[in-house]
Amino acid sequence: MIISRFFEVRDQTERFRLDLMALLDQEQHSYRVHLQEEIDLLKQSLDNAEAPELFRIAVVGTFKTGKSSFVNKLAEERLAGVETNPETAAISIFRYAEQPRAEVRLISLEDWQHMEDLYEDAPKHPEAYRVAGLRGFNEQMAQRKSREGKPIDFDPVDVDRLIKEYLKTGGHVHVIEAQQWDTKKGKQDFRKAIRSFTSSRNPLHYFVKELVVYAPVPLLRDHVELIDTPGLNDTQLYRGHLTEQLLSEVDAILFLTRSGASFSQFDKEFLVRQLRKKRLRHLRLIVTQVDTSFENARRDALEDDETPPAFQEVRDKEEARLRAEIRRTLDELLDETELKEEEGYYYMEQLDALKIHFTSSAWFDDGKVDESGIPAVREALFEVLSENYHIKQLVDHLEHTLAAVRGRLRSFFAERRSVMETEFDLAKVESNMAQLEVHLGKLMDQFQTTMSELKQAHDQDQHALSDLMEANVARMQLLAKEVLSDYEKTDVAKHWKTRRHGYWGYLSDLGGRVADRVFPVMELSLKKQLKPFSDFIDLASQSLDSLQSQIGSLEADSAVEGLPKIEFYATKQRFMEEYISELKERVSNEKDAIIAVLEEFATGELKEKLTGARDSVADVWGTGTTMRQSNLVSNFYDDIGKSLTAALESFLKKRLNAFSASLSKNAESLFPKLRAAIEALLSTRKQAIEEQLKLQTGEARERLENYLQSGLSVLEGHHLAGEQITIPREAGLQEKLFNIVEGATGYSYEAVFGPYLVSAERIDIKEPYLRLRYQLDNFQRFCELVSRSGATRQIELTTGQLEEDDKLHSDSRLEDIRRHLELHGIEMHWKRDSSLHAREIKTSEGWVILSDRGLDIYKKPESRNEFGQYDLALRRCKQTQIHIRRILH
Repeated sequence: MIISRFFEVRDQTERFRLDLMALLDQEQHSYRVHLQEEIDLLKQSLDNAEAPELFRIAVVGTFKTGKSSFVNKLAEERLAGVETNPETAAISIFRYAEQPRAEVRLISLEDWQHMEDLYEDAPKHPEAYRVAGLRGFNEQMAQRKSREGKPIDFDPVDVDRLIKEYLKTGGHVHVIEAQQWDTKKGKQDFRKAIRSFTSSRNPLHYFVKELVVYAPVPLLRDHVELIDTPGLNDTQLYRGHLTEQLLSEVDAILFLTRSGASFSQFDKEFLVRQLRKKRLRHLRLIVTQVDTSFENARRDALEDDETPPAFQEVRDKEEARLRAEIRRTLDELLDETELKEEEGYYYMEQLDALKIHFTSSAWFDDGKVDESGIPAVREALFEVLSENYHIKQLVDHLEHTLAAVRGRLRSFFAERRSVMETEFDLAKVESNMAQLEVHLGKLMDQFQTTMSELKQAHDQDQHALSDLMEANVARMQLLAKEVLSDYEKTDVAKHWKTRRHGYWGYLSDLGGRVADRVFPVMELSLKKQLKPFSDFIDLASQSLDSLQSQIGSLEADSAVEGLPKIEFYATKQRFMEEYISELKERVSNEKDAIIAVLEEFATGELKEKLTGARDSVADVWGTGTTMRQSNLVSNFYDDIGKSLTAALESFLKKRLNAFSASLSKNAESLFPKLRAAIEALLSTRKQAIEEQLKLQTGEARERLENYLQSGLSVLEGHHLAGEQITIPREAGLQEKLFNIVEGATGYSYEAVFGPYLVSAERIDIKEPYLRLRYQLDNFQRFCELVSRSGATRQIELTTGQLEEDDKLHSDSRLEDIRRHLELHGIEMHWKRDSSLHAREIKTSEGWVILSDRGLDIYKKPESRNEFGQYDLALRRCKQTQIHIRRILH
């Protein structure tokens, strides 16, 4: 997975930074600033590279698509409630924990009192639905009847007592502990306790804000969080906003739709929103209840006296129908924005790449696990997570930074060592350097003139686009008015009583809907602005290439008096590859970011106007109420329309102008950075010559030679920092006692155990505790060390006895490790012993490793962003004693 590569590169970067810090203490004073700059750059890159503590997977869809049932099958555990009331559905989050529990997060007393005030003013106010529901709960329950038509007995609830008992200032978390989770009854009791807060038959569900369930579910074990969201067609708009906020922070989206059902307007709007937000890359479309479609297709065929279709045939037909629905959704968007078909290819490619999975909870329950499609969804999930776009960007940035720093320092150290190793005539070299400096200055001045001309042409091309940008802004304003018109038609058609209670003018997502409608035009505009910038980059690269022969001449002139040539051309090439790549990525991300936040143009001014209009409408009484209300509503929308188009125009022009200015600034920055990179080479040569002259003694010269060799060795992967110990293998191994203090670093398996394992053909391990994930991870890391030695052919492992789920997980990991060792020519056998307590490692060479903690010598990381996830030398240790001794034969 990409996360593994992330931890590896992050630890490599930190280890490299520590090595440079060790070099800094020995560096010549005049060079320390240069080395410190590279160290600071690495530190800044590490500070900006943090992985999420959890991979978050959101399950999204309209009500009645089987979301909760799907979640339960995916987790292979009944976690989500399937009897949730659409009016009060809370966001449910599922996380891993060894000890199951549920945290019911209740709304605050302040929020409840605010809703009480709204209820008193207008009982049907949409934001007072909780209060209305609770106040009418007894009446609602009294109307329930049995199948025979008789009233169902119930105990009336004391509403005021419930409020006093469960609602607290600032909110409250009610914790439900699971007792006897390993028994059927224990799980049933746990679910029953949760249902008392989620079932529509219990008044407590009106208090629930969020439900978090912790359980030992294998799917969640690897830092995965599963989120069951309210329906897209949720009756309460604020929960839809919560869902949208969640989606901006998740790593994978499972979008559920029911087999055979047409795409609803909610489905279409959701897909368009994800297209705008650039989230389709981690979205999977999940078709539920496919068993029903299959059975219906077979029944219809039999009724028509035709051969019943095979499942694959029904599946292919359903996929073709869904893709046609998706294409129609895009066609509608393109028709509304009047974009040409070729301008829509960019979006169609993204939608065509959307992967579809077909599932059936019923088949899963019937034991048809593979046919149910659930295992395939799990595999797809890990595929999405392994390709996590955000993590991949972090990895790319760290790798780019690491390579760039290594490249610059390699030239930095090699140049100084080359000067030291050469005997030269100082007068000739100084004369040559002076001439080089003049020639280089002329060359750079010449190139600066060319770059200035290209930059001027770029700015003129950007300015030439102003008329097109004005036209596109006007186009987007018209589209915004169409969106507002849809709101107005809905509100004018509402009954006068509904409007009197303020149940109209729900413009809370107006900004989002306008953004979803106009973003293709905005993206087209930004791409038009990018074209001159791309042309500028191409022309700048061509201009630099035309200077190659002149740069080559400079390099030849620099090779005098036996000194190596200065690598001007290689530096130019490296700069262009690194900087241009970074520049293109930066402007592309900036473009996407503008599209993602388009809805921010809608300000609080709209809400203030809406409040005043609602009050005016509510005050209309007497003859002609409906007509007079409608006139007020229409006047409100006319006023809002003017504000809307003005706000949108201001926002769009500001963003377009800022993007144009940013492109111009980026174009302008290229030459100064290139000149600095090339002139730095000449500066390093001059400093190296001065350094050579200052070496008065052979001892000082030897010290500098050793330092420069150390610097080049670090760049080749050798370490100066990190390990606390070194065991020289060539001098013969000795018995060793390690007393590791709490929190110490520098004790990797390779440093502590490696030298004693390198020649062992067989290793016997007694490790009683291989139950938890990190314990199994430690054992795997130990086995990886053994496989690298090349000598070991056999591993015999004895570990402790486990029960049920723990045993299944441990057995699976051990078998996986065994198979991987087999690929390296190592045969591993393992067994369980319930009486095992001692921890030791024996080798066929006669070494015995006794550790009071076995392999479990490291502290559990407090965060996934602690160093040492990959490089164990950076991992903090527990207080441990390790005794390595030789068996006497």
